Amino acid sequence: MALKVLTPAPKNMLQSIAELTVEKSLATHRMLSPERRFARMDRQHPTALWRNPMSHFALTIIGRDRAGIVSEVTSILYQLGCNIADSSCSILGGQFSMILIISHPELHDQQSLGEAFAPLEQSGLSVFLRTLKPGGEVHPDLQGEICMISVYGADKPGIVYRVARELGEREINITDLNTKLIGGKDAPVYVMMIEAILNPGVEIEDVESWMAGLKEELKVDISVRSITPLEL
Repeated sequence: MALKVLTPAPKNMLQSIAELTVEKSLATHRMLSPERRFARMDRQHPTALWRNPMSHFALTIIGRDRAGIVSEVTSILYQLGCNIADSSCSILGGQFSMILIISHPELHDQQSLGEAFAPLEQSGLSVFLRTLKPGGEVHPDLQGEICMISVYGADKPGIVYRVARELGEREINITDLNTKLIGGKDAPVYVMMIEAILNPGVEIEDVESWMAGLKEELKVDISVRSITPLEL
């Protein structure tokens, strides 16, 4: 497992608290909960997915947040005999969202799963299942320097789009993105944290120069810093 040490950047107290809140959410989403980010649940044979020709599916669950959703979903998968390879859960507004990569040695399409997920839909959840093409379950080996882009300012339409467009036009891969609204209703403050992998030859200073124009145009603060992985 790789731990990431963030190079500290000077911030005022409110902004630092806001970014810490989002970074904590990212860390929780990525590492802390065994039922959430990249969970390997119910796996009796850790290498079975890679040895056997299994069919893989992407399962998405979304609905009003309540206690017990993860338990209900994983109970159905256990009864089906499915293996959970990767999973990620999050609460967006009042909605609970969950995506899982699952596999089964005998079930090869959506029809073979029948009405297994009907109880979830009857409880008010929306369920979507997608059959993955061979290799679609394998996590890509992304190479390059990792950076964190922090955006902080008054809430307004277009912040995510404009920053993402700047990165997309330069083919910078966004690997994680988290946003939060903090502050009161009269003066909401928008905080966005983007984790991105820089292409060879691209430096942190390059990203800072790309963001300079957006800072003025959007009237927000944007900072860029390197994340150094430490291998254990």
